[in-house]
Amino acid sequence: MVSFLPLGDDEAENSKTGHIDALFRFSLETLTVSAAGFEPSGTVGMCVKDITGSAAQNALDELNTHFSKEDEKENPETEFLRDSQAFRWIVFRTSPYNFDRNVSAVNFVLRTLIDYESADSIVAVLYEVTTPANQSAYIVYSTKSNGYYPFAPSPEHEHVRDTQLEGDIHDVLTETGVKIVTDKDSWHPLWPPEPHLKPWGLDNKRS
Repeated sequence: MVSFLPLGDDEAENSKTGHIDALFRFSLETLTVSAAGFEPSGTVGMCVKDITGSAAQNALDELNTHFSKEDEKENPETEFLRDSQAFRWIVFRTSPYNFDRNVSAVNFVLRTLIDYESADSIVAVLYEVTTPANQSAYIVYSTKSNGYYPFAPSPEHEHVRDTQLEGDIHDVLTETGVKIVTDKDSWHPLWPPEPHLKPWGLDNKRS
């Protein structure tokens, strides 16, 4: 389970801008990640705290309306889910070759939540990658740390991390221009409900 601490007004405002910049920066580094053997799967999951209040509900309504438009060809396939920890997940899927659609979708969510003063509800953004051995792993953007870190849950054992794989992904991230979370104690796991599932609860075979 991921912890989240509220920010002061000035710090929160700076973080909003930082999130947009950091998320855009990663989109420029996908070729580096891919060249190292970690192919983006085309799936991105946004973990959001369960938010309440009329403004937050209006934000969710706007997001649902936007991503359900059948005539919006630029939108990726989108699902709104809720996990057993009461986190909401917004999951985007598209072809790995259309990764920019996911990046645009993530930025739309962030800007919408900013408009409705609910940006602090975003916990993390998970970019799924596939290893040469066809194992799923994640490059996680932490809004608390305003940086990226690897997360590789074991596909066979509950609450076990593949530390070797995480180290390999970390080495690749150091070759990019993104900010990395250096404190490994802050590499918070977002455990799937079962080893063969995604952190947002869908079967690994779906992506």
